[in-house]
Amino acid sequence: MSHRSIRHRVPAVLVALVVAVTAALVSPGPAQAAVQNNYLLNNGRYSAVGVGVWHDNHTGGYDGILPANRNTVDQWGWDHVSAFYIGTGYCADLFRTPAANPGTWTFVDTVSPGRTNLSYSYSYQIHPFTAPSC
Repeated sequence: MSHRSIRHRVPAVLVALVVAVTAALVSPGPAQAAVQNNYLLNNGRYSAVGVGVWHDNHTGGYDGILPANRNTVDQWGWDHVSAFYIGTGYCADLFRTPAANPGTWTFVDTVSPGRTNLSYSYSYQIHPFTAPSC
């Protein structure tokens, strides 16, 4: 093989190596492959109040206010939600359905004002309403 033919093959090998390394960096690993696909629906059946929501589980203020009759997917395109906040003077009936296999909504509890943490295993629907106590 001549010196010239080896020199022309080096760029092709280099390109193949760069493509392989780039594909490995872009491909989802085990943590990225586990998609969290739950959502929160703020059902305005009894009250048109917005609720504070956290996209990721962190301390500090909520990430946004979800208006009545909206869900976190349509409002922000979120693939998950970790908590919501109901303000003073309100309560909320909380319902859930399995996130992986949605179906019938099951009543969970009536929640008081404050932060309510959610499981990624379920999608949730809340019905906020005004009340002096819950």
